[in-house]
Amino acid sequence: MVGFLPFFCVSLLWTARMQLFREGLPLKLALNGLAGLSLYLLLPVVAMISGSGENFADVLMANLGLQKSFLGNLFSQRLMVIVMASTAILPLLLVSIRWPANFGDTNAAASAITSGLLRLVHFLFLVVCIYVAFDHVGSPRQLVDLPQVTGIGAPFLTFYYLGALNIGYFLGYLFLLSGKEKVRQWRKPSELGKALNRGLHIGLQIAALVVIAMLAWRNLGTVTVNNKNDVPVPTQNGWPTICRRGKTILFTDNDMTPQSQLLRAELARSDAGLKSLLVQTHSLESPDYQTRLAKRDSAWPELPEEVASSKHVDKFFILDSLHAINAQTPIYYPHPSFGYFFEQFYLKPEKGFFG
Repeated sequence: MVGFLPFFCVSLLWTARMQLFREGLPLKLALNGLAGLSLYLLLPVVAMISGSGENFADVLMANLGLQKSFLGNLFSQRLMVIVMASTAILPLLLVSIRWPANFGDTNAAASAITSGLLRLVHFLFLVVCIYVAFDHVGSPRQLVDLPQVTGIGAPFLTFYYLGALNIGYFLGYLFLLSGKEKVRQWRKPSELGKALNRGLHIGLQIAALVVIAMLAWRNLGTVTVNNKNDVPVPTQNGWPTICRRGKTILFTDNDMTPQSQLLRAELARSDAGLKSLLVQTHSLESPDYQTRLAKRDSAWPELPEEVASSKHVDKFFILDSLHAINAQTPIYYPHPSFGYFFEQFYLKPEKGFFG
């Protein structure tokens, strides 16, 4: 949502204009904005209350850093963003324009052509937005699976939400046009025109019901499966079996893959999490992070004073520490990985993990 903040500000200025600067209104807008942004403080507060050892500032900056990285990766693929915006943001620009009742044409034919073209544009946008809702070529869900975008880790639901708003507006616009048409004093509507409008109105109603039914049929199974909270068998059965032997340490690369997220969810809700120390490998060079690990669990040794006061932990010191830790507590990886850790360690597969 933070990526849409510039569009929100522009739309606010566009619609409110000078009324935006009325007395008291800027303060109300600022307070409402701060209330929404206060959700950024939720995860740091939860981390402090849960006793995870993480401090407030580190969790907040890590969250903001992940969002910055996400937006950087997303906007590096400008063509993909333009394609997704063409069915989400571009129609909103059309909607936001206050079209006049007429365009100054005194000729009846010219006025009819202009109005017909405008209605045709609305109809085409409606068709395109419905096409995207079915996840065909050009939809966010199709684009996110491309090699250039894979790894961003987002379903782009905001684009689908904006597309649904556009569909509702364009459909309502066509319903309004095909409903009771205002009788003009200078021209009485023909019976053929009335029949066409009535047929269009009924056809739009039927088409809307068909589209809703097809989308429900297409997505109901996926929604049901995703809401079952089923964890893959290697995570559900393998790790608790390993943890029954005693204290274990689990290394992760802080990746945003579904497997990693499911593993963390399983550790949070099961007894296996009480016997597991989850370690982020990319943070091991931080003395503060290792100090928090030592406070959280006795399986992780405390750093010497000279190392704890330094800016970075030396990689050779990390390797020596891992050798000492592994002699007392087994270390596991949820997936094969690479890096300087594995210059002195080798992986042995065990129940879906690597020790």
